[in-house]
Amino acid sequence: MKGVWKHLKMLPVIVYPYLYMVAACIVFIVALVEDNTTQSYEYTMLSIVIAVFSAVFVTLFCLLLAIFNSIRSGKNAYGTYYPTRMNLMIKCIQIPAYVINFVIGMLGIVMSLWGIGFIALAVIVDFLTISISGTNNVGTCVNLYKTNVLTKGKAVLFSVLSYVYVVDVFVAIYLFIQARKNRIRDFIKNNIHNGD
Repeated sequence: MKGVWKHLKMLPVIVYPYLYMVAACIVFIVALVEDNTTQSYEYTMLSIVIAVFSAVFVTLFCLLLAIFNSIRSGKNAYGTYYPTRMNLMIKCIQIPAYVINFVIGMLGIVMSLWGIGFIALAVIVDFLTISISGTNNVGTCVNLYKTNVLTKGKAVLFSVLSYVYVVDVFVAIYLFIQARKNRIRDFIKNNIHNGD
């Protein structure tokens, strides 16, 4: 049950960009069904205000969760393997969201005035998503440095590269492979010493 809880507590970070897409779709649908009456305009404005406050709340919650997880990972609370696996899972699950945001941004280019909003939404969501997932990876790099899996220079480099689009996925893959090698090496070392 403890392993399930570790995965579930990171669920908001994993689905973070998709929550934005759902909120944007709801606001867009409400705006489409508006019939240009004062009451309808008030409902549209209310839905936008609720969506903005919800987005701010979810963003702060996910950021705090990522910071908490990063601190726990840095203190080796999860070992070396689990944080790298979780980070790789977060990055891979969020890839379709980045693609969808890119398409939304491209649609914004061909639209008139509404296009500016589409482009702004895509850029903001991408920036916040990479910030949250990158923050989550910093603790993993600290952990891998403390356990001598990475050198100090590599830990700093990979912490910075965790905030770079596309490169962050390759960093997650590399860190996962390094943690897995370390896990296998420790397993072999412990079993050889226990066998003597």
